[in-house]
Amino acid sequence: MQMDGVAPDATTLVTNLKACSIAGDILIGQELHAESILRGFSEGSSFLGNMIVHLYANCGLLTDAQNIFDSLNTRDTIIWTSLIAGYTKFGFAEEALNIYHQMQSEGVTPDVVTYICSLKACGSLGEIDDGREIHSEVERLLLIERCVRIGTALIDMYAGCGQLVKSHEVFDKLLVRGVDSWNALMSGYIMNGDGEKVLKCFEKMSSENTLPDLETIMYTLKACSILKNVCQGHGIHCEIIKQNVLGHFDEIGPVLIDMYFNCGSVKDAQVIFDQLPHQDLGSWNILISGYVNLQMYHESMCYLDKMLVGDVSPDSYTYVCGLTACSNLMHVDRCYQLHTEIVKRGLLEGDHSLKAPLMQRTIVWNSVISAHLNLGHGDEALSCCKHMQGEGVPFDAITYISSFKACEAAGASDAGQCFHSDLVKLGFLESEIMIGTALVDMYAAFFMHAESKFMFNRLSTTDVIAWNTFISAHFKTGCESTIFECLERMKLEGVLPNSITYTCALNACSSVEAIKRGKNIEVYVYGENQETDSLTNALVGLYAKCGLFKKAQDVLQRVQVHDVSWWNALISGCSQHHLGEEALGFYDQMQCQGMIPDAITYLCSLKACTSTGQVHRGQEMHMMITKKGLLTKESFIGNVLIDMYAKCGLLADAQVVFDKLPFRDTISWNTIIAGNIVNDNGNEALTISKEMYKKYVYFDVASYLCSFKACGSVSDADYGMQLHSEIVKKGLLEWSIFAGNALIDMYVCCGLLFEAEDVLQKLVSRDVLSWTTLIAGFLRHGCDEEALLCLEKMQQEGIQPDVLTWNALIAGYSHLGEADKACQVLESMEEVEPNEESFQSILAACSHAGLVERGQAYFYVMALEYGVFPNVELFTCMVDLFGRAGHVDMALLLVRSMPLQPDIVAWHTLLAACQKWGNVVVGMEAFNSALILDEKDTATFVSMYNTLACADKVVGTVIDMMEESVI
Repeated sequence: MQMDGVAPDATTLVTNLKACSIAGDILIGQELHAESILRGFSEGSSFLGNMIVHLYANCGLLTDAQNIFDSLNTRDTIIWTSLIAGYTKFGFAEEALNIYHQMQSEGVTPDVVTYICSLKACGSLGEIDDGREIHSEVERLLLIERCVRIGTALIDMYAGCGQLVKSHEVFDKLLVRGVDSWNALMSGYIMNGDGEKVLKCFEKMSSENTLPDLETIMYTLKACSILKNVCQGHGIHCEIIKQNVLGHFDEIGPVLIDMYFNCGSVKDAQVIFDQLPHQDLGSWNILISGYVNLQMYHESMCYLDKMLVGDVSPDSYTYVCGLTACSNLMHVDRCYQLHTEIVKRGLLEGDHSLKAPLMQRTIVWNSVISAHLNLGHGDEALSCCKHMQGEGVPFDAITYISSFKACEAAGASDAGQCFHSDLVKLGFLESEIMIGTALVDMYAAFFMHAESKFMFNRLSTTDVIAWNTFISAHFKTGCESTIFECLERMKLEGVLPNSITYTCALNACSSVEAIKRGKNIEVYVYGENQETDSLTNALVGLYAKCGLFKKAQDVLQRVQVHDVSWWNALISGCSQHHLGEEALGFYDQMQCQGMIPDAITYLCSLKACTSTGQVHRGQEMHMMITKKGLLTKESFIGNVLIDMYAKCGLLADAQVVFDKLPFRDTISWNTIIAGNIVNDNGNEALTISKEMYKKYVYFDVASYLCSFKACGSVSDADYGMQLHSEIVKKGLLEWSIFAGNALIDMYVCCGLLFEAEDVLQKLVSRDVLSWTTLIAGFLRHGCDEEALLCLEKMQQEGIQPDVLTWNALIAGYSHLGEADKACQVLESMEEVEPNEESFQSILAACSHAGLVERGQAYFYVMALEYGVFPNVELFTCMVDLFGRAGHVDMALLLVRSMPLQPDIVAWHTLLAACQKWGNVVVGMEAFNSALILDEKDTATFVSMYNTLACADKVVGTVIDMMEESVI
């Protein structure tokens, strides 16, 4: 309808909103809501407002439903009931009753559905007084006689409030007792553990010729389970088979398993489990807990292991059973392993059931935290420290040292300072060498150099090991001057530097200005006879990084025996500083001298192949790596190969390498996901990310960044929200601005602008990219007022817009067809120079608005006034400007005369103009020129075909050429 240009009216929107509510499709529903606002339909209108409230309430967006409800001018019974039903459905019974009371106070008359939902809320809360009032009201209105559902709701309510006598009394008074009424009564007895009365109900129900349904059968089986009556349970099982109810075996099966376990009939329970067509989480939990309850701990662990290697993910209850079994079997190592998995999955959050079986000793927690740190899982290690604190397990010195390392790994400076404060309060000595050096290292990692230096000065002893720790910590943060000050101070205090000290110092010399210092260290090293492999490598690396290859080779020649590590230092130095050609040159030279490359050589050389685009060289190295079996020994080699193939456009080869890796770590998964994103293959990137998540591979910050990018590229907000929940649990948004910005971008790409803005508002710190992403999103979706408001708020926070921000505004207005506003933004850029992207957006805006002269003026002044010299993309923008306006000859002249080689996009742009204006002559030139660049490009043939067709020319030649090119 919309594709045909027909605008939906209010009735159309209401009908579609209703369909979304029935289907539970909140995303399309939100789009329709936004559409209604854009088209000026007021939410305040009763009909439209009712349906929007019903949609949001039915889909669980209760805050949104409440806000719209509150804004309505008139509210009838239906809309009140929709809100009450939503609150009740999603477990907010108290809120549901509050709305019910408010409805009555405003004089709105409830209907049958209102009473049913309110009674359900009373039963959930045990609010017997409110329930009795509603009972009196429906009795007065004679609704119990007229509506069986009211009677059933009353039975349910009284049962929920523990008033089973009253529940049965209501049941006896019912004129018509259907299966739902019987089920409600049975459910009440099951909740109160009265299996005898359930079975009596079942017998009486049968005598009244009321046919049981699936729910009835389940209640009777649960009654047999409570009574441990295996004979009657087996009889019902036989009846199920006889009545052919096995079509519902997925629902009945778990109840049968539970019944047989409770009756001690393990064999029957196992047989039923094996027969289940779909063994889901619930059935696995019943099986494992059944064995635990019968103290068959070995069997329970056996089935837990089977579950873990399958497709079903355990929940907190599964782990409680596993930990109980491990504790009874005294399997401490297995207990540690399960605890690691629990923390990894974030199941400790708010789940007290998991905490009781854990061996809450400091040594256990220390082991678990240490294991996470060894695996590089800083955020999980930090989470363990916080849980340990929350459970009151005392910290020892090792715990504090590990917690400082965890904070450093997770980037959580605030948490680190809190742990430091706790340490002081508990009387631990900061001057103790191990604790003190851990603090020195942590504060240096957070660039808190004054605090780091203060802690170092408080150390009880400052031997060469302590100095090396201090120097190494500052080396990691790139603080060159501090390192060389330390060397001088060491000498003054009579502490002799060793080879480790000098290696750190040399590695810190990363600029040409540091060469003098490096040469001085070289003199000390050889003067004191401290030369070692690591020192020589550091010297070679220093000179290579600074482009002094002759000097690096001089160092190598001074060494009598050339080790592969020295060549690696040379190749690595070049590769790290994007000197790919030089790195590959040293790789060749190394082999000419008979030196055999090792894993590090290939690692650095493959990076050089990637940076230079020499994929053929990389393929040759890949063959050698495979021949030597390095892929099975060193996982990082596989990761670099995946990265090289993906960045060189050979995604299929990257996938082959990934699939063949014997061990895939987090970096492997991140690399293949990022590779698919770089190659615009968002769907595959998302599939791989979901597989990674499903297999419980550890997600680091990069994993979340790539996954959010993939979600945004294909508008998969559901998975994005799932990951959003994960990073909130892990506390990543508290310290990683990159994660926050990626999340904002994901929501923007999915069109969920309010969610994106909510994320931005909740970020602990926001940068210019955070605001720019949101501004671009608002403009992309036509919300220019909101975009400008964001810009204003951003500046109020003291964050000044950069060129990306201005470009986002220009591009946004260009996208909206607001060429004048785009031009105004360009001309009002304050203290920021526009770049190529700025002018591309401006020229696009002029092109779409037909402002040829203004576009020409910008093109001519951008080099003179702004120092932006035209590239192929900018020339192509001008071709598009002339072409759209009908100046096809001028567009052709520009393509012919541009100082750069036109690419296929330039010729396609010209060809599109020819198609629009029916210019076959120029079109044929553009067609032939494009074919020279890519003779099999489908778009070229299709465009030429359309050009000829629009001009009523013969198209057979083009079709013949397409067939010859096998297109």
